[in-house]
Amino acid sequence: MAWLISLNEHNLVDGFYPLDYHGTLPTDKRLIEVTDTEKERVYSIMPAYYDEADGIFKHWAPAPTLDSLKQRKKDEIAAARYDAETGGCTVDGVTIATDRGSQALLTAAVVSARLDLEFKTRWKCANGRFVTLDAMQLRAIGDAVIAHVEACFAREAELVEQIDAAQTTEDLDAIQWSM
Repeated sequence: MAWLISLNEHNLVDGFYPLDYHGTLPTDKRLIEVTDTEKERVYSIMPAYYDEADGIFKHWAPAPTLDSLKQRKKDEIAAARYDAETGGCTVDGVTIATDRGSQALLTAAVVSARLDLEFKTRWKCANGRFVTLDAMQLRAIGDAVIAHVEACFAREAELVEQIDAAQTTEDLDAIQWSM
């Protein structure tokens, strides 16, 4: 079976008609005859447009707006912040895990250390090694982890302000995560 595909003034596909259609065809549209297979292919890539230079139908996607690009950049920066935040930090030469679960466990241990100055615990470091930590060491580690997490969020906030102020895609491209 053959089909007629109608195109609007921008060459965007806006209708399909069987070749033997008995109704009134649009007179203000360009009509292109295609096979059933080609009609199905065009339908599967909708929205589509007719590329004059190549003589074929292609998928059409509107250019992203600056606002949508800003949101993508914010998502990218948030993901980078999360990776940095949860990627660990080093305290006195020891790498401390800072994933969300480790942050919660450390918070509980630091609370105990603040309530009991004689508190001690065996702590598993990010490298799998166990160390015994006293209350003062736990508090220092807790303070360092808090500072690490706060620095990650502060950096994200700075970059989000830059993203909001960006006026061009070039401005956005220049914004990169770094600590």
